[in-house]
Amino acid sequence: MKYHNWIITVLLIILLPLLMIAGYNWYIDPLWNFNHAHQYNSVQIAFDERQQKTGHLTFHPEPYQALIMGSSRITYINQADFKNFNAYNYAVNNMLLSEYREYASYARKMNGQEFSYIIIGLDFFATNENVQDLNKFESPGYYIDLVGATGYRYKTLLSLDVLEYARKNHDLSKNKVKQNFTYDRTNVKRLDHISMAEKQVLIANNLDWYGDKVYNDYKYGPVRETFQQLVRDHPHTEFIVFTTPVSAPLYKLMMEKGLYPEYCRWITDSVEVFGEIYNFMNFNSITTNLDNYYDASHFYPEIGTLIAKRVTGNEQDKLPADFGIKVNQENLNKHLENIAQEAGIKP
Repeated sequence: MKYHNWIITVLLIILLPLLMIAGYNWYIDPLWNFNHAHQYNSVQIAFDERQQKTGHLTFHPEPYQALIMGSSRITYINQADFKNFNAYNYAVNNMLLSEYREYASYARKMNGQEFSYIIIGLDFFATNENVQDLNKFESPGYYIDLVGATGYRYKTLLSLDVLEYARKNHDLSKNKVKQNFTYDRTNVKRLDHISMAEKQVLIANNLDWYGDKVYNDYKYGPVRETFQQLVRDHPHTEFIVFTTPVSAPLYKLMMEKGLYPEYCRWITDSVEVFGEIYNFMNFNSITTNLDNYYDASHFYPEIGTLIAKRVTGNEQDKLPADFGIKVNQENLNKHLENIAQEAGIKP
């Protein structure tokens, strides 16, 4: 009898801490594997958007009408800003061209039906084949296999790493901390305004990094081929495509690095594959006003709202006429000529 009681005591000593860890991780849910929302998990740190959003799509099946894809710039666009669309924002930090197909196909599989629309924010930096070497994330297949493994979301409940993120999320939520780069439970990412002094430091750092890592060692990648494969993968889906509006200093740097021909090739490939695009990446009333930017690369969420309105035709409020020019085969050459003229380049 004493031995039996001793066994029970030992098991309780072992199991109780594990149950407490699992319960706490479930309650805060930093991996977005479950569906509950409350005041103590209202702030969520984005420690690996690929894992978190892939898990979210896997364990929250919902018939979305539209899929949004792109890099961190697009993560700050509220999916609810695409009015009349039930859209899911699958954008993640530094999403590259090579990742589009697998993530789009997986999202369709989890959706259980074709998307009516796939909305893509295109980044010029991603056309550089050499940025693949700068991407520190695993391939899409890694994350898809990870969340698809048997018992994945229950096994993660016992993870001490997950526990640490749960603790941080709990503290932020409990204390109502407004922290940039965090999400709420509806997949909306926070980016509050900072001072101009802080911004100028970030812009300088961005320009140094892009000038050294992205625009210095440049090789135009298989852009057209990637787009063509994506269209073939989703023959019954309408693509809504736009270029992301980097700030004027970063755009100017690209031109100064002699990449106007590659920029033209990118716009041309996009138009010829998708039929039309909205080009926000030029000198315009939004990109030349640094009040609209967190740094040289990322616009504030309210600019994302303007983008969503423009590309969906939901323009009850007047938008800047020069922000988001629709480019198709008919006006492509003229548009590129205008770009060259604005930048002081002889095409």
